[in-house]
Amino acid sequence: MEHMVTEHNHTELKMGDTILFLREFVRPFFTPAIYNWEFEHFQPDVVFKLLKSGDKIIATQAMLPVTLRIQNLAVSTAKSETSFLSKDFRGKSHFEDVYFSAIDASKTKGCKIIWGFTPAVKVWKAKLKFDVVSANISEATIQLSKYPSASYVRSLPGNKVLNISKQVAFTLAKMVEKKTRFENVKGLNFEVVTQVPAMDVIGNFQKKIASAYNISAYLDLNKDYFDWRINNNPVLKYNKLFFYSGSELMGFVIFSIKNDRLSVADLSALNKDGARYMLNFVISKYGKGIRSVYYFGNDDCLYNTGIFELFSAYGGKVIKSDWANTVIKDVTDTKEFANEMDCSRWLINGLWTEGFSI
Repeated sequence: MEHMVTEHNHTELKMGDTILFLREFVRPFFTPAIYNWEFEHFQPDVVFKLLKSGDKIIATQAMLPVTLRIQNLAVSTAKSETSFLSKDFRGKSHFEDVYFSAIDASKTKGCKIIWGFTPAVKVWKAKLKFDVVSANISEATIQLSKYPSASYVRSLPGNKVLNISKQVAFTLAKMVEKKTRFENVKGLNFEVVTQVPAMDVIGNFQKKIASAYNISAYLDLNKDYFDWRINNNPVLKYNKLFFYSGSELMGFVIFSIKNDRLSVADLSALNKDGARYMLNFVISKYGKGIRSVYYFGNDDCLYNTGIFELFSAYGGKVIKSDWANTVIKDVTDTKEFANEMDCSRWLINGLWTEGFSI
């Protein structure tokens, strides 16, 4: 007997049932803390729709509210996220139904643009009528060591004796491993602090970069977003470094370290020398025991072109992402932002993702 398919907001269902479903089919390590962080923090602006067949969840679609700065205006947008449809219900328009319902709900909350990253470009283009910017996201990795750190080996499940043997072997190998040297940038000597400046200071600095590199859209690092995405992230612990020349902010780096990888979520500098100085500082101070340094962003943006060139100059490998195609849609009735859909003028970095590894 085929059950009727019904739509629900996540607040109508038991949190425990939703978490168990997501853990089984969507995200293996999903937890109540992540649920609260993603779907409760921004209430009532967050949208999370689920379809059920009988008492069984069959589809999910969330829209996380994110403010972008577009041509220096604060614009309400939403990140498309947690998109899933059970394979037993494919080919029956259920995914399109729940997705368009989520778009409509986002519009009622003032959302102007929906965007996200997906490997499933055909669905977003043909079924959901999104603009799809294929292969505009690259991932850069500087390999600092071939060998994992002892702390990472200890975290691996398995035979303790074998892990101890690996620790010893890797430690000995690293002692004779040839290290990449990162030279200081001559003429620069910034003061580095961890204290976050006032949000308007960060905002004004972002405007400078946008003006210098012809950027039309970037994340609005307002207090709500900064606190949510960076300060209260339940999965990643972020380091925040701010670089000054006298009283003038010259740039900042936001990064996390997980499983021997240092992921640079945001590297903001006014010029290439400044970016190099900041990356040198991060690697020199925090690179001990790290296997690699990582960066994610759109390679068609003029600013990110310089960042990827910097990673390449350090021997980094830059490859096209195999999972992150950018999808965007102006959902206003008047197509208010039709002229702003050129992603080459968007500055995308790791802070645009959910932030589970970046």
